Amino acid sequence: MSGNHRDRRSQPQRPQSDILRPLRRRGVLVCSAQSAVAQSTLEYAILIAVVISALLSIQIYLKRGVSGRLRTSADSIGDQYAPRTTSANVTLKVKSDTVTTSKLKKDQSVGGQKVDVMETETKINQETTERTGTETVGPLGTNLFD
Repeated sequence: MSGNHRDRRSQPQRPQSDILRPLRRRGVLVCSAQSAVAQSTLEYAILIAVVISALLSIQIYLKRGVSGRLRTSADSIGDQYAPRTTSANVTLKVKSDTVTTSKLKKDQSVGGQKVDVMETETKINQETTERTGTETVGPLGTNLFD
């Protein structure tokens, strides 16, 4: 090697704190491992706070949705039935488009005996139910079925 140039391999390794010392002296912020962990923890805390605030802000909408679905389910069940206080005048009409096919199979073995077996298949294509009339439910008493 010539003159003033020194081989980098021949230079002793300085500790990391010595390498960063000139940067700290000049006012440059150097991030250490502890401050990186602290920043990461702070970011997680902020993320959790944002998620919690979002859940709290939509809480009212969730409550209304659940109560609306509960009310719909309760309305579809209908009123409570009490045999002594319920009166009804209801007409129920059922219309159905049904196809039934039957096949007779002769000399089938059932339980060790030869018998004729009728095989039936029913297919419902369309079925509608129409309910008209009124139903009145009175207050429930203490002795419902006496």
